[in-house]
Amino acid sequence: MTQQNMLGLLTVFNCENSHPQGDLVFVHGLAGHPWGTWHPQSKTDNQNVELWPFWLGENLRANGIDINVWSFGYDAPGFQYFGQGMSRFDQASNLLKHLEVNDIGDRPLIFVTHSLGGLVVKQVIRTAQSFPQYQAIIEQVQGIIFLSTPHTGTH
Repeated sequence: MTQQNMLGLLTVFNCENSHPQGDLVFVHGLAGHPWGTWHPQSKTDNQNVELWPFWLGENLRANGIDINVWSFGYDAPGFQYFGQGMSRFDQASNLLKHLEVNDIGDRPLIFVTHSLGGLVVKQVIRTAQSFPQYQAIIEQVQGIIFLSTPHTGTH
């Protein structure tokens, strides 16, 4: 799969249940990748399921918890010369639209974020509070896991 196709909300693990108990959404950080960030060797091929989010989906299913696992891909260049990414508001709005289109928000939702991904999810919550069509999504957020998120800057 090409890099361009790694944008948006990608299915990592489908519980194959028509009524999943919840959704788990991974959001990568600065200069990250929706697959490679969570892979032990940073592999970006979405056919390679040797990554933490997939293992988590399998483990939960083995323990009777049926959830779908997703990874959100967005442009997050690490340095100015690599290109310009969207503003956080636009990234958050984009993620909200992907959640809505995939019916995520009708059941419990947990985010796992890394670096800039945590700031994007914080902006998702702020943005969703201003739009009535997204109230169900923020009401279903049961938790957010922040990994190396610079909440107050990088100092």
